Amino acid sequence: FVRLGAEARVTTNSEDEIGNWRPELVAPELENIRSVLAWSLVHDPERGLSVAVALEAFWVVREPTEGVAWLRQLLDAAPEAAEGLRAGGLRALAGTLDILGDPDEAAQSYAESLAIYERIGSPRECANGRFRFAANASMRGDPDGVARALIERSVEDAKALGSKSLDAQALGFLSDLAWREGERERAVECARASAAIAHELGWSWWESHTQLTLAGFERERERPVEAAGHGGSALTLALALEDRMTAVFSVAELALQAAARGDAATAGRLWGAIEAEVASAPIGQWERHRDEIEAKVLSVEGPEFERARVEGRLLTLSAAAELPERAVQTDP
Repeated sequence: FVRLGAEARVTTNSEDEIGNWRPELVAPELENIRSVLAWSLVHDPERGLSVAVALEAFWVVREPTEGVAWLRQLLDAAPEAAEGLRAGGLRALAGTLDILGDPDEAAQSYAESLAIYERIGSPRECANGRFRFAANASMRGDPDGVARALIERSVEDAKALGSKSLDAQALGFLSDLAWREGERERAVECARASAAIAHELGWSWWESHTQLTLAGFERERERPVEAAGHGGSALTLALALEDRMTAVFSVAELALQAAARGDAATAGRLWGAIEAEVASAPIGQWERHRDEIEAKVLSVEGPEFERARVEGRLLTLSAAAELPERAVQTDP
């Protein structure tokens, strides 16, 4: 169990080697993990918190609701935990809250975590904390105007620390900022660089998110071939990770592309599959963005769309997107 937890770590836990980020190693042990965490709440909450923090990547990809619940309970049960561990717990909680779609609550935990790291003096953790705080601010619309400066500093931190993963993340958020400010070419350039680094590292979760970003950029730039390629790559990577949130948003992007070209049947089939998937269990961040996406997809609503929508509700996301089964299988 401890070995599985260690192998599932991601850079959020101070590991810059993303190749070992393997949430699929944790999934078969989930019942054991739950038993250990439940035992730890009563007998050794600090140890339980250490385990829960090590599994942040798994919570983010597979079980964000459960991850938030465990991290909250363990942080409450271990108020005297070592400062570094407590800072890691707060950061893991914030990251999982971001995935669930609650960036406002996440902001406070990020700030508390960063304050601890700055107090105990850890350059790598401070750099990571600054980036996470800035990324969260960007997701909230940057109400205090701090995101750009901190994210640009993160690029410098990444080079000073030799952290490719931090570089990939900072470039990804710089691409978002550049796009909002109308710097479209720079936005695409930063996103492509971010995706390339993630691919080099074997960090498929970050690569999937960046491919999804590129798909949206290229759709907006009216480059349908490129948009479809990035959207398909994002979906394939997300399905292999069993990352439901990114898979749903990737299928939504493909539906947006279909609507943009007037393909009502494809848009309807994809939208129906999304409706079925969302109905099966909540999807992080979906409620915050659904109305905006739905309005664009439903621009091609009509009899053909509705027939395909009914069909799509009976399909998996991969089947609706017409992906070959081998494209979504993970290695044993």
